[in-house]
This record gives sequence, C-alpha cells and structure tokens, in this order.
Amino acid sequence: MGATAAAAAAAAAAAAGAAADDDDVFGEKSITQWHPNTVRMCKLLRARVAAAEKKQQQQEGGREGGKRPVATVVALSQITRNARRTKAANLFWEILQLKTWDFIECAQETAYGEVVIRPAARFHEAIPGEA
Repeated sequence: MGATAAAAAAAAAAAAGAAADDDDVFGEKSITQWHPNTVRMCKLLRARVAAAEKKQQQQEGGREGGKRPVATVVALSQITRNARRTKAANLFWEILQLKTWDFIECAQETAYGEVVIRPAARFHEAIPGEA
C-alpha cells in the first residue's frame, strides 16, 4: 500500500509540474476560456460600438471624406441604465476584466464622472474559448 501511495504522489507531482509548464513568466495561467458574463459584455460592447460607428457614418454622409474619424466611445451609464446596483457592479467588473486583457480602454476625467469606454488593440480579436 505504501508503494501505491508513493506512485500516486509521484503522479500528482508530475501532473503539477506539467501544469506549471503551461504558466507564463509571471506564474499566471493562460486564458483559455472566458466566463459567460465576460463574453456577453464583450459582445454587448462590440454591438454598441458598431451601432455608434454606423450612426456616425450616417451623420457624416454628406461631409468631406478628408476628416479623420473620431474614436467611438460608449458610456458606462448607457450600459447600466435601469440596472440594479448589484447588476451594475457586475457589469463594471466585466468591464475591468476586458480592460485588463487590453480589449477596451476606460477613462474617467473627474471623480464620480462618466466612465467612457473605447475599443483597444485587441477589441476585434476572437473571444478565447469560442468556436
């Protein structure tokens, strides 16, 4: 029985070592799948940004094409409108997750001011774990 326990411990240590090989330099696991709420938030932001860009293009339809397009922003208050505090806090958490992974940029110019969200470098990349 002692040999079996030692073999099980060795197998567990080998599995832990293999899992450690998957870690990056900082000891963090690579992201292979997002939480469903984060996926929904990313899709919601993509839809809002696309709608804002379409509206902006329609408004600029008669103007000269030489102007540089303005970066599309979405306000946090637009996303959390009519949401209860708990739901709004959860939505804000998902926004922070997307900010951490460089999918969006967030800014707040004054304390208690509006939080604006802009697409970042990875905004249009595929969502990890989705087919």
